[in-house]
Amino acid sequence: MTRGFVRLDGSARSAADLDAWLRLGPEHLGQVRTRHTVPAASRPVAVLLGLVALLLVGLVVVMGVLAAVGAIPLVAVLCPLGVGVVVAALLLPAMLATRGSRTIEVREHGLLVASRPVPYATMDPGRMVWATSARAARSVVTLNRRRRVAGGECLLLNGTDGPDAVEDWRGLGTKYDPLSTAPRLDTPFVWWVLGPRDVGGFVRDLEAAMAADGYPVRGLADHLTRHRVDVPTGREAYPRRAPYDPPLWRG
Repeated sequence: MTRGFVRLDGSARSAADLDAWLRLGPEHLGQVRTRHTVPAASRPVAVLLGLVALLLVGLVVVMGVLAAVGAIPLVAVLCPLGVGVVVAALLLPAMLATRGSRTIEVREHGLLVASRPVPYATMDPGRMVWATSARAARSVVTLNRRRRVAGGECLLLNGTDGPDAVEDWRGLGTKYDPLSTAPRLDTPFVWWVLGPRDVGGFVRDLEAAMAADGYPVRGLADHLTRHRVDVPTGREAYPRRAPYDPPLWRG
C-alpha cells in the first residue's frame, strides 16, 4: 500500500486527517526499528564531574585509612563521604533525564524525538536538508525543544510537533527561538534540527522505515547525501511551510 504525505486542501476531510496525525501518541508509532543518540553537548562538564568524583573517592579512602590508624577522628571521613552522596543524588536524575532526551527512535510509523512523536505522514522529504554544521539551527525558525544537536552535522527535518506545541497552531502564541521577530504563521508544520552521531546512518534508517511504511521515498538518503550544504546563518534560510503549502517531494 502506498501512502501519501498529509496536506491541507481546505476540506473538512483533510483537516480531520491532519488532526488525527497531530494527536498521535508515542504508543501509536509502532515498534522501534533503530535508535540513534545525539552526542552530549556537556561532555567537558561530565568529564570534570567525573574527576571531582574520583577526587572525592580518593579523599574518602585516604581519610578512612588515617581514621583506621587513629590519626584523625572518624567524623572527618563522614564529611567528604556525605558531600559525595549528596552530589550523586542531585546529579544522577539529571544525567538520566539528559540521556533520554538525546535519543531519537526510528519507529514503524514515525520518529520519537525524546518523548515527542513526529509521524512520517506529516513530513515532507523535499523539506529535509543535511547540513554540514550545527549552525544550521540558526537558519530556521524553531524552538529549543526541537533541537537535538550538540555540534557537527545535522538533519533539518520538517514535520509536526503535536497539537499542543506547533508554531502558533490554533492561536497558541508560540515564542520563536532564535528569530523572535519572525511573523506569526499558523501552521502545523515545523522545523526540527536533529544531530545524531551518524547522520548518514540515520537518514538511511529513516528512508528504510518510511519506505516500509508505504511512503514513496526511494532515493531519499542518496539525495540528501549528494546535496549536503553549509547552511547560512542569521536569517530564515529555509522558510516555514504554511498550512496549505503542498509537499515538495516528488518521489
